[in-house]
Amino acid sequence: MVIVASVALSITISNDLVMPILLRGRAAKADAPSGDIGSLVLFVRRGAILVVLFLGYAYIRVANGAALASLGLLSFAAVAQIAPAFLGGLFWRRANARGAMAGLIAGS
Repeated sequence: MVIVASVALSITISNDLVMPILLRGRAAKADAPSGDIGSLVLFVRRGAILVVLFLGYAYIRVANGAALASLGLLSFAAVAQIAPAFLGGLFWRRANARGAMAGLIAGS
């Protein structure tokens, strides 16, 4: 599970954060070669995996495991809060955004 989550997060980081910045900087340079960037993408993703794993390890060392249970409970409560609006929007044809927002605000 840790491997799948870190790979998925590293792909997101490379696609949405790092690569746009690198490609924008590369496009600004007129003399930059426009070739295969596959090795650059692979390098960025591997670096992002290492950073994500290190940050996860640092968090677990600082939090001492006590905060994980409360964080899990909080995320479960958030999903339980949003689930009725989400399912209502999927299956109920007369549902609208104002009703979903009113329900979420009232539930909070």
